[in-house]
Amino acid sequence: VTGRAIIVPTFLAPGYHVHVDLPAHIAESGHRDTFVTPSLGPDPELACAMRDRLLEVGWRRGDPVVMAAAGSSDPIARSELHRAAAVLGDTVGDVHLGYIATGTPRVVDVVRRSRTTTARRIYIAPYLLAEGLFHTRLHECGADAVAAPIGADHRVVSLVSARFTAAIAAQLHPV
Repeated sequence: VTGRAIIVPTFLAPGYHVHVDLPAHIAESGHRDTFVTPSLGPDPELACAMRDRLLEVGWRRGDPVVMAAAGSSDPIARSELHRAAAVLGDTVGDVHLGYIATGTPRVVDVVRRSRTTTARRIYIAPYLLAEGLFHTRLHECGADAVAAPIGADHRVVSLVSARFTAAIAAQLHPV
């Protein structure tokens, strides 16, 4: 295989798949001239998309939000998930991070704890790109409403395009 390859990992955080799986697959492919961009998140555009999904299910400013992430055993990914929750908090207000699969606290525990401190409705904002098992599990966590995943939002498309364009620019004009 010849020519430069640019890979844009469409993951919301730089976890195991980005740090381990992807480099292993690249090495296995034998394609040496490969550039991997940063993952998509955290990013204010993703937070805006999540806010829009929350509004679609009735969230109002002042209602607590649990940002539900799949989770990761990777410390860098966990740090980035905390940053993503902070960015969402800058956008919507009261946000608490919970994990669906890997890590603590679990979403269900964050929802339960929130119930003891507020009489307001509690919303889950999935930090997920698509529906599936993780999103389905969120409906069992006791929140008043679960927003849709971020999905194929125009802001996600713009982020992918921006990562790709920045990689091309970096190749044409190295620092």
